[in-house]
Amino acid sequence: MENHDYTYADVKVRAENNIVSIPVTSLSKPEIPSYMKEKWQKIIDVTAKCMNVPAALIMQIREHEISVLVSSRTLDNPYSVGSSEDLKCGLYCETVLGKNSPLYIPDAMDNAYWCDNPDVKLGMISYLGFPVKWSDGEFFGTICVLDSIENPYMQAYAELMVLMQEVIERDLEQIYGNKSDTGQKPPSFKDNFKFSSPGRGELNDKILNAVMKGLNILSGTGWKNPESASDAEGDMLDITARLNNIICLMDLIYNSSDRAAISMDVCVRKILDRIKENYSNQCTNISFGVDISDDIKPDPDIAFSCGMIITEAVINSVIHAFADSMSGEVYIMMRETRPGEYVLHMSDNGKGVFPVKRKSGSGMAIIEELVRSLHGTVQISADKGTSYYIDFTAASNPLRDNNR
Repeated sequence: MENHDYTYADVKVRAENNIVSIPVTSLSKPEIPSYMKEKWQKIIDVTAKCMNVPAALIMQIREHEISVLVSSRTLDNPYSVGSSEDLKCGLYCETVLGKNSPLYIPDAMDNAYWCDNPDVKLGMISYLGFPVKWSDGEFFGTICVLDSIENPYMQAYAELMVLMQEVIERDLEQIYGNKSDTGQKPPSFKDNFKFSSPGRGELNDKILNAVMKGLNILSGTGWKNPESASDAEGDMLDITARLNNIICLMDLIYNSSDRAAISMDVCVRKILDRIKENYSNQCTNISFGVDISDDIKPDPDIAFSCGMIITEAVINSVIHAFADSMSGEVYIMMRETRPGEYVLHMSDNGKGVFPVKRKSGSGMAIIEELVRSLHGTVQISADKGTSYYIDFTAASNPLRDNNR
């Protein structure tokens, strides 16, 4: 129904058996341009790949229906772009929108409220979804992932989903204009990412591309289904630690006073704080040394990639180098030998993890792939501990020069 400039849709909140009217995309809103849909397609594909699920979707709600706007190009995905469902039938996404909050259903078949919802007919029994809104508070739709089996991993990826949600909402704000918000939404990456440089959009894309590249590498080299319950518990911790550090890096970049030149000393110390939080038991007897001068401030995409490399190396040391709570040290050093040329050295004095034993999915394989993405080289030795010697040359970035 129409009310002045607003369009409302009635959605069913299934667990409460309640119909709720919500404001949805009105006629004043622009259509989503094709280049933005292509960008969202990459986001959705990476999300599905990282989470190892058959379906990741961006759903768009209208007055009487909700439809698939973007669907991951994954095997066994039953959802095609353009397919739609009438509202008030109790879809997962309707509850997300009706309650304006995330929804996680690990197994619909084990839930009396959800066992007969329409998505179950497609075999999708596990769900995680978040609302997506325009900057003026109208609902655009949802970003969600679905699985055909019970998926306990989904909650571990909540922060990744929030990151993707914010990227989409930032894009909606960009094409609609900077309208005033309701004031109820908590500060987020995009709320704090404001600066007057004419290259703002380009810098945003550089950071997003670095994130997508890193997530692609992580999902392409590891994060496979565990073989046992103990493996699952360990994998969950590793996934959570990696995603926490990705969010930490994004937060640091978006809130930096100079977003075109990121302090690596601050960046590394933040990473170590997060790792010590996530692996508190393993880090009890480990000391960490950082030797990075204050003037090491690479471009944000370089800082992000280096941060991911350091995360993998430190997690590798914490998990594998110090068995039986043995004490030890982890050392990180970074130098800019010439303008734009960097050396990164990380080491521990643990038992050593021999390079010949590394395999796809290991921290070392991930590090090698991340270094390759920087067009750099890495040497790994396991003599009296494990050491990584990395060097790479960063491409020049005019944004950095213009913002100094």
